[in-house]
Amino acid sequence: MVQPIYGEIDKQRQADCGLRRFSLFTLRSTAAFSLIELLVVVAIIALLVSILVPALTQASELADKTLCATNLHGLALANCLYAGAHDGFFAPGASDIYTANAMRWHGWRATVNDPFDPTKGPLSPYFQDGKMKECPSFKDFIETGGPSGAYESGTGGYGYNNDYVGSRVRWTGDSDDITSGARDTEIPRPASIIMFADTAMARGDSNGEYLIEESFVYPPYMFYGEPVIAAPIPYFPTMHFRHNGLANIAWCDGHVDSAEMSFSYPYGKTAYGGYPERWNIGWYGPQDNSLFGEP
Repeated sequence: MVQPIYGEIDKQRQADCGLRRFSLFTLRSTAAFSLIELLVVVAIIALLVSILVPALTQASELADKTLCATNLHGLALANCLYAGAHDGFFAPGASDIYTANAMRWHGWRATVNDPFDPTKGPLSPYFQDGKMKECPSFKDFIETGGPSGAYESGTGGYGYNNDYVGSRVRWTGDSDDITSGARDTEIPRPASIIMFADTAMARGDSNGEYLIEESFVYPPYMFYGEPVIAAPIPYFPTMHFRHNGLANIAWCDGHVDSAEMSFSYPYGKTAYGGYPERWNIGWYGPQDNSLFGEP
């Protein structure tokens, strides 16, 4: 008797399906990661991240440093344009500091308790939007609001060589001669005299230690209209080496470069309660005022 062919076909189909199920299960089993393999992959990824993140951070800081240098070049150019429009005299750093104390090279304020308006400084007409640009790295350091208040807000993280470029004290011997800056023809070595630099002021009080903006880059020693004497009085440093240990500096001929800190405040804490060296604040160059305007 002939067996129904359909029964054989069903048996064959069942056998084929079973084989396929077995093959898929076997394939999945052999293709899966073991725990050790997974841990190795995770370790490799972690190693790559540990290598790439510092490199990316360094690249980001390099970009910020480059943008900061561009900003400083723009400041120096603005000051040169100001001098061109004012018979060769650079912008004053603080023309009314002994009276209303409202004007700075970077802005104007209604009272000493108000923040500076950066659109009303002597250099503001030489910027496209009337405002100088901020150092992109500075926001990572500066204390916003809080006890610093309106001390020198609006500098963008930059300071002016007020003792020798932003006033006439050095050139006339008159300590009250601050209503205009130095004349461009009076600067003896424009390529080696500081005009602007990265700055900040270290402060400390009951709120802790922090940085605030500082509008002037001070020379190593105080200057009162006379050449630096044999026993000079140290200034508090404000040059801020915030770009991976470097500070950007704009010189009186307009060029910008960066430099490492040469030395810091020799007495630790300043009268403002901060420790400058902790914050990478100090000076570049020799321990005298030659890079600021002294012969």
